[in-house]
Amino acid sequence: MPSPPSPDHSSPAPTPAVHRWLVEVGPLAAIMALLWAKLVYFSALLPSEWWAPEETIRQWMRPAFYVVSAVQAHPEVLGATLASLLVAFAVLPLLSRLSRLVALLVLDLILTSLGITDLVHVHYYADVVSLSDVVMAPMVVGVLPRVIESLSTLNAVYYLDIVVGLLLLPWYPRACRRIPRLHLRGRIGIGLALLGTGLVLALPTARMAWRNGPGLLGYSSPRIEIAAAIGILPYHLGDLALRLAGGQPTVGEPERQRVARFLADRSRTAQSPSPLFGIARGKNLIVINAESLQAFPMGLEIDGQPITPRLSAFARESLHFVNFYDQTHLGTTSDAEFSAMHSLHPLGVGVLSNHFSHHYYRGLPRILSEHGYATVSACAAPGYFWNMQSMHAGLGFQRSFFEERYQMNELIGPWLADHEFFAQTVPLLKAQPAPFMAFLLTASNHHPYRLPASHRELALGAREGTLLGDYLQSVRYFDRAFGEFIDRLRAAGLLDTSVIAVYGDHHGFLGDPPDLANLLGFSPRDEYRTLQVRKKLPLLIRLPHAEKAGVRTVTAGHLDLAPTALALLGIRNESNLMLGRDLTQGQSSLVVFRDGSFTDGLTWYAHRVGLTAGTCYAIGTGRRIDCNGVEERRREARNRLEISDFVIRGNLIQGLTQGLAQSLAQSLTQPRR
Repeated sequence: MPSPPSPDHSSPAPTPAVHRWLVEVGPLAAIMALLWAKLVYFSALLPSEWWAPEETIRQWMRPAFYVVSAVQAHPEVLGATLASLLVAFAVLPLLSRLSRLVALLVLDLILTSLGITDLVHVHYYADVVSLSDVVMAPMVVGVLPRVIESLSTLNAVYYLDIVVGLLLLPWYPRACRRIPRLHLRGRIGIGLALLGTGLVLALPTARMAWRNGPGLLGYSSPRIEIAAAIGILPYHLGDLALRLAGGQPTVGEPERQRVARFLADRSRTAQSPSPLFGIARGKNLIVINAESLQAFPMGLEIDGQPITPRLSAFARESLHFVNFYDQTHLGTTSDAEFSAMHSLHPLGVGVLSNHFSHHYYRGLPRILSEHGYATVSACAAPGYFWNMQSMHAGLGFQRSFFEERYQMNELIGPWLADHEFFAQTVPLLKAQPAPFMAFLLTASNHHPYRLPASHRELALGAREGTLLGDYLQSVRYFDRAFGEFIDRLRAAGLLDTSVIAVYGDHHGFLGDPPDLANLLGFSPRDEYRTLQVRKKLPLLIRLPHAEKAGVRTVTAGHLDLAPTALALLGIRNESNLMLGRDLTQGQSSLVVFRDGSFTDGLTWYAHRVGLTAGTCYAIGTGRRIDCNGVEERRREARNRLEISDFVIRGNLIQGLTQGLAQSLAQSLTQPRR
């Protein structure tokens, strides 16, 4: 009788137990690994302190380069992202196999879309998304066409794993039919293992949060730097937890007392009026909020073609502030509007015009209206955009003209072309009783700067069609429209009976292209010059008959516009509830940015989220210097941001302006018992 064949031990078949574990854990592990890789890559694309010029990196090397560079700067991204996925997926083993796979694909779809949304939002608004942005949904409709332009067909690659999963979905139940389910105890064990591993991996990020204090995910930190430091998914989970827990700081009596002490100290240290105080007393005031106008095109020529001939001519007749910086944050134009008109900081998270448009404000227009000025605002966009209708009334404008008041003859993007806006606005100004204040918001020089061919005047060669080239064409168009506006004011007799101020509302979101550095004559690796070009905006204030024209080198920001305008008009701000200063006094302001960075004219301090110290530069040389000497100013910068937040969130302005600050200041000067 022949002996039975001996078994082949060279390639043993998988046991049922192995099959069971592959079916139970395989899809979970595969989708988690792919999703982890995508989220780490999305996080690596966020701007941070790592940098490299893209032209030096081959296209196929860029993904690896971005990830490696980001991980070197913030290694917590790897562990924090994996920890977030492990914790989020810990409950999935309890579901049935088919339900689990469907849930995995849905989560993959949601989180991939969230990452892409963040990148688009960064490209458009220079920050990641927050739950606080949900209330901005009506505004998004107006800019949706331009947001869609920011999308790339390559984004479809990120959904390939989901497509494959959907194709395998009908086959998966049949593959599982002959394999018994893992016992409930085993599935609970898998879930607990995922949860425990996730919590362990989260410890380094928890230490970072502890080191940075409660502000890391709070209302005073810039979201994009936090997301770059810990990863997109950990940021959003922390943001969600904070909002659900009611993380908005309360403003009670201790905070009111602190604000009152701050104002009392400012009153005691207030300087005497400048020699220009009241030089334009009784004159009109016209303020132009110039959309996305940065300072670098001023005086720039390309192949003999001046980019801003009319603005440069206007600058020669004006107080030309050449060190004026962007202090906006998430609200971009609406932030510039608020900070310039009220001299308070924008919010750290969320947009003030969306959350606090119903509060009482006493900015430049309300103060001027109290001194006999007619105050009007004009913008050829719908009044609901950025809640302008509510905000402008709250700021103290007596009348506002929005889209319905204009004939929409020619659009550039979603809004009326600037030359039409200016042409139709001059008759409105001429009809105002003197003295008047007018606040005009332009819109055509808006990202992504796609002008009709009829308005493209420059020959830019290789730059034509690039974002930088489109921006230069768009700025040239605004320059011509602004020049025509000045001509119309002169013809209407308003030019030399008015103070005319024009300022850039925020930077242009150009992404610091290396070609811009080459165009301006500095190395793309020069971090300080890159930062300067990005943050510096123009501020031009023309007095009647071009009096006192000249370059002013004092350091300034959006918050300094309102105090300077009041001083030129000879009006004192008795409440002192403005954090900026009168720039005609000849001294630099402490210009504080929303992320805690600042400059005082001598030093530039760049705050770094997740790091124990920031980076300091000497203004004169642009070289890195030690930050040990800036600690006092760093505390002052943080204090100003917190004071501004207390005033806005606590709706303290009316009470402070009605005597609360004075009475508390008197009590503080009384001797203690």
